Amino acid sequence: MTAVIATGSRGHGSSGRGVQRQRGIAAIELALTLLVLIPLLYGLVTFGFALYAQQALSRAVEDGVRALSLGASNAEAKLVVRESLARSMIAPAAYNANAQSRRSWVDSSFTFEPSAPDALDVTYRFRSDYMQLFPAVLPYSWIPNTLSSQAAVGLAP
Repeated sequence: MTAVIATGSRGHGSSGRGVQRQRGIAAIELALTLLVLIPLLYGLVTFGFALYAQQALSRAVEDGVRALSLGASNAEAKLVVRESLARSMIAPAAYNANAQSRRSWVDSSFTFEPSAPDALDVTYRFRSDYMQLFPAVLPYSWIPNTLSSQAAVGLAP
């Protein structure tokens, strides 16, 4: 007596095409999802970096005004602002090697101008291509070209 065992090769081949078709659909779904997620992630990182730079600048100006309120001269207040900015992480990677290179970048990138004898006004100018990860992605930039922070202290006579 001979037994015939069905291997099901016919059915197996057709289900293999279904698996391949399912893999193709999954790849398309992944590509469409990434088309949405990557620009969203790019926007979050770029906006977060600009927000951090603005917060670091505001903190530095407040430190300078605090120094003025304690009797420091304008030159000493500028030094306090410079040191505060040099300690923050807003310098480009090429200038983050050591504290001296960060200080030189701060000196070249920031303008410190007291608007009055008892006020400190600091404006930070930066290139927009420095802030953007992929500058050629958009024809316009929603990141401003200039971040500024101003603080004043009123000293009693």
